[in-house]
Amino acid sequence: LAEKSRDQKMHRTLHRPLPAGHISKAHAFVFGIVLAYIGVSILSFGANVYAAGIALLTILIYILVYTPLKPLTTFNTIVGALVGALPPLIGCVAASGTIDIGGWILAGILFIWQMPHFLALAWMYREDYLRGGFKMLPAIDRSGELTARVSVMTSLCLIPLALLMTVVGSTGILFAITGSILGGFMTMKSITFWRHRDDATARRLFFASIIYL
Repeated sequence: LAEKSRDQKMHRTLHRPLPAGHISKAHAFVFGIVLAYIGVSILSFGANVYAAGIALLTILIYILVYTPLKPLTTFNTIVGALVGALPPLIGCVAASGTIDIGGWILAGILFIWQMPHFLALAWMYREDYLRGGFKMLPAIDRSGELTARVSVMTSLCLIPLALLMTVVGSTGILFAITGSILGGFMTMKSITFWRHRDDATARRLFFASIIYL
């Protein structure tokens, strides 16, 4: 709702239902509230109140913090990554009633993974984000140097995090091997993106991140 006018300026989002005028803001608001209520309620009664609480926190951070920050500062990506890292904690506390060290590490993996994943996407659509008034890093980092360096550094972090999951006993050796290989794969794509900084290498990094997940 808050981004309807900005989405109407972006080619990537212009034809989505709300900016295209296929649904009203009132209908979108009611639909969102109902889905959020149902989701939190199901978690509360089907799992526990802790899982429901984290889910509610996820929704609130996204709406009240992440969304307003998007046109103001490039740090919005970090807040958005935090939102994306919370679902593993929901699953962890829903399954066991508590969050163990493995749950925190898994959340860390999701947090770190979103950096190269989203920065690659934002680089491909940097002109669109600029047109829409969103303060995404690639939209103001015109050379792409900082964007690519952050992608490389965060991709590198995925390898030790995968190994740490096995060290603490949350996963087996197969996860450590596979996670390390996929982390290395993403790092290679990030380095290629850093060297060339064009749409083609950014797209390959984006798809590599999907394969990793």
